[in-house]
Amino acid sequence: MRGRAFVLAVVALLSVPATAQTRGDDPYFNAAQAGFNALQVDTRLWLQIFLTSAGHWPAVPNVTFSRRLFDATRQYQLSRGEAPTGVLTKPQIDQMLASASSVLAGWRMRWVPHPTRGRQLWVPIGLDLQATRTDLGVEMREPRNRFKLRFNAIPATNVRATYEATLREMVGSGDTINFKVVRNDFFVITGNQGRYSRYVRYHTDGDGILGFDMSWSDDDAPVYGNRLVTVISGSLWATMSGATTNCPPDAMRN
Repeated sequence: MRGRAFVLAVVALLSVPATAQTRGDDPYFNAAQAGFNALQVDTRLWLQIFLTSAGHWPAVPNVTFSRRLFDATRQYQLSRGEAPTGVLTKPQIDQMLASASSVLAGWRMRWVPHPTRGRQLWVPIGLDLQATRTDLGVEMREPRNRFKLRFNAIPATNVRATYEATLREMVGSGDTINFKVVRNDFFVITGNQGRYSRYVRYHTDGDGILGFDMSWSDDDAPVYGNRLVTVISGSLWATMSGATTNCPPDAMRN
C-alpha cells in the first residue's frame, strides 16, 4: 500500500468522535477502538508497521485493538505535545507517515525465501547486505558489521530443546537476557552485550524449526535495530502462522 492510500484509509479513524464516553475512568478507549475496527485488516497492520518504523510501537502487528496499542498511540500524541486521545488526527498521521517512510525507504524491505524450506522473511536489502549460503540457510551481513541476520532451518529438533540450548549459549557468552518466552510452537529470546543487541526467534516447521537470529550494534540510522527486528519478527510470525500479512513497502512511493 502506498503512503497516500494509507492516509486515505486511516481517515476512517477521524470520523469517530474522540469525546465518546466509555465505562470506567478512560473516556477515549472505545472511540479509538471503534476507529481501529472500522479499518480494513491490511490497513490495521500497516498502521502498526508505520508506528513501529517511526519508533512508537515495539510489538508484532495484530488485527485486534489492544490497550497496549491504545497507550502507544497516546504516547505518540504526547510526544507532539497534543491531547492523548488515542484517535489520530490527519496532521499526526502525516507526520508519522513521513517519519516511517524515511526509515522504510532506507531499509527497502523485501521478501527473501529460505533456500530449502521456501518460507519467506522480510529482509532490509537497503542495508547493502552481503549474503552467504550456510548449512542451515543463509546469513546476511551489513558491510560495517552493524547488522547480521541468519535465516535458519534446523532439522530434527524442537522449540523447547533449541530454546534451552540458545539460552545457555547466550548466558554463557555473557549476554544480558532482556526477555524470553517459550510456547509449544515458538520461542523468542532477546539479549545484549555491550553495544550489540541480539534477538532469536524460531517456530516449529515440520519435523524441525525455522527462524532467525539477528544481531545489531547500537540503534542508530540507518539500521534502527529495535524497530527493524520488530518488523522482521512480524513477517516471520505471519509466514509461520498463516496470518494476514502485507507485501513489503517499496520505499513508500506515492
